[in-house]
Amino acid sequence: MLQKRVKFCRIIKKAGKNKPHWYLQLILEGKPAVKQNNLTGQPKHPVGKGAVGIDIGPQTIAYVSDKESELMELAAGVKNIEHEKRLIQRKMDRSRRATNPENYAEDGTIKAGVRLHWTKSKRYLRLQSRLSLLQRQQAEIRKRQHTELANHLLSLGDRFYVEDMAWASLAHRAKKTEVSEKTGRIKRKKRFGKSIGNKAPAMLISILKQKLISRGLSGDIKVPTSVRASQFNHISGDYQKKSLSQRWNTMPDGRRIQRDLYSAFLLQHINGTRKGFDVAALNRDYESFVRAHDAIVKKLQVEPKTISSMGMMRTAS
Repeated sequence: MLQKRVKFCRIIKKAGKNKPHWYLQLILEGKPAVKQNNLTGQPKHPVGKGAVGIDIGPQTIAYVSDKESELMELAAGVKNIEHEKRLIQRKMDRSRRATNPENYAEDGTIKAGVRLHWTKSKRYLRLQSRLSLLQRQQAEIRKRQHTELANHLLSLGDRFYVEDMAWASLAHRAKKTEVSEKTGRIKRKKRFGKSIGNKAPAMLISILKQKLISRGLSGDIKVPTSVRASQFNHISGDYQKKSLSQRWNTMPDGRRIQRDLYSAFLLQHINGTRKGFDVAALNRDYESFVRAHDAIVKKLQVEPKTISSMGMMRTAS
């Protein structure tokens, strides 16, 4: 890659343990070079053949291909630092209030309508640096694990299908106020903000799309949510709406199939118009999918009723 022409350079500042670190990033012309094994000369991450269905949620991902099927947690190495972040932010708030008492009203809120000058103490700056370091480390681990998973997915096929989810809107709090029919209390408006912030499912799809385009393949992998992969049953041929808590499908043949894996299986067999499914291919490959599904459930070593405890929440489609 260093033999290619340098287009321009970027200077990047990243948080360090004791002081900021500065990096020079080179932007080179052309497509990224394919990594090769130094001994054999073969590509380190070869591209497979066939279709791969991906069902991705705020915390988990299920994928089904002719070679391999899996249900796993997204970016499992990302440490949940919400508790530690909250403690640091509370310390920062106390330090800021003690240093700038004139900027707060009697009720403890920040004064409005006037221009305020904030003084940051040395303690505040140390806490701010510590918070930035935690967030940077978390982001780097997340990006590395997403890149590793994208490389593995590329080895399974060259056509990928995933529902086009509006992750930004799912991270926001609900606007409508609803009352629970069971308790009569107002329902919480929180949705998937923390899960999406920690796991970044959209980043994985972007990395996979970028790798496909760099290999000369089609990066058009998104399927409209109107196909309703989580509701369709290829045996009965009808659609059945399910709640988010319903993680298992009871098939007409009596089998219990995990919802995310089954959605990925359906997406693998999307038809050419991407508006429906190839039912003949679904019937042909159903038995092999069931064998792979049972092996995954056995590996997880949990009962069907408790498999949702892994946090396998996903958005309704």
